[in-house]
Amino acid sequence: EHNRYGEFGHMTLYPGGKKCMCGRNGCLEGYVSTKNISTDIGMTLDEFFEKVEEKDDKCTRLFDEYLDNLTTGINNLYVIFDRDIVIGGFVSRYLLEYEENIRQRLTDKYSFDTDGRYFSISSCTSERTDTGAAIMFLSEFINSI
Repeated sequence: EHNRYGEFGHMTLYPGGKKCMCGRNGCLEGYVSTKNISTDIGMTLDEFFEKVEEKDDKCTRLFDEYLDNLTTGINNLYVIFDRDIVIGGFVSRYLLEYEENIRQRLTDKYSFDTDGRYFSISSCTSERTDTGAAIMFLSEFINSI
């Protein structure tokens, strides 16, 4: 009705938490956006993940918090929908090597019996996702003329 279906990044993770770009406080997006793990600390995603690989204390700590918040959001969605969860976006290509770590965190958080296999990371880059969305609208337009 309001063109906001699927805006899961704006569900509240921490009431009264960080200010989100939407103007509210505590949104999931404020804790798991790419901005949160790179721009806010003055580096690119490539630089950030290089530092994580090098075991840089600050970046490792920030990434651990990021994964904790991400898995809380994924777990909430899984409890709500009881469906497989696929994440994508700019950061997804960096997360592939942490997929088992993420699954273990999900298993530890989930209150019902699961091995975390409901979760996966999209193999589509953000550019391919954008192209797919554009094609959908182009198809609708072409069919309407």
